[in-house]
Amino acid sequence: MWKITDCEYVSAPDFEVNEMGVIRHRVTKEVKVPFPRRSSTDGRASRQWSVTFPGHNRGGRGGQSFRVASIVQYVFRGSPPLYWSEGCQKWLPKEVSHKNDDDSDNRLANLIWETRSENMARRRPERIAKALRQAAATRRRRQERYWAAAPE
Repeated sequence: MWKITDCEYVSAPDFEVNEMGVIRHRVTKEVKVPFPRRSSTDGRASRQWSVTFPGHNRGGRGGQSFRVASIVQYVFRGSPPLYWSEGCQKWLPKEVSHKNDDDSDNRLANLIWETRSENMARRRPERIAKALRQAAATRRRRQERYWAAAPE
C-alpha cells in the first residue's frame, strides 16, 4: 500500500512511500534511490540512509535530506510517543530504531519507536566488540614500534 509522504517530518505531496521503505514520485513512478548520509565531522558514510526532496531547502538551491526510516515510520505510524528523560529533565520524542540493527533495512515491520538509551543498549555488544578489536590492534602496533626502536 502506497501513502503520500505528507506528515510533520516531511511534507512532500508529490511523493509516496510503501511499507517496504520504497519512495517514488506519484506521477512518474520514478523511485528515489537512498544514499548513505555523510558525517559532518570526518566525511565518512554513516549507517543512516537518506533521500533528498526537491524544493525542501534552506537557501534556494538543491534539497534537504531526510532519513528513509523516519519517513516510513512517520507516514505509517504518526508522531513518536514522548518519554520523560531523567538526564535532560524534560519530555523527549522517541527515535526511530531498527529491530535487526541493519539501517539499510527500512521496512515498516523492522522499524520501532525507542528511547536513545534502549537503542544504544541493544547495539552495545556490537560496539564493545569493535572497541576491543581496535584496542588490541593499537596495542600490537605500539609493541611493534617499541621493539623496533629498542637497542640491540
